Amino acid sequence: MSEARELAGRLRTDLPELNLHGFFVDEIDNRIDQFLFENFNNGNLNVKVIYGIGTGRLHDAALKFLAAHPLVEKVLDEGGHCAVLLCHKN
Repeated sequence: MSEARELAGRLRTDLPELNLHGFFVDEIDNRIDQFLFENFNNGNLNVKVIYGIGTGRLHDAALKFLAAHPLVEKVLDEGGHCAVLLCHKN
């Protein structure tokens, strides 16, 4: 993956966002999955997932789910949120 694409994804302020504040750990997998597929199908290959700082439970669960997701190329953990780069459509 090019560093230019990674940097562009980090700098954009207009990324589609999924805010997980207020959700329990067992509620986030389906929400993340739906969010990723919707954005991938709409051509948005850079997205942001917000999980906050708190106890770190949402952070850990979100990153674990994202790391194993078939559409995710790379996750850039920014503390409180992460930028997610999705795979290019073939």
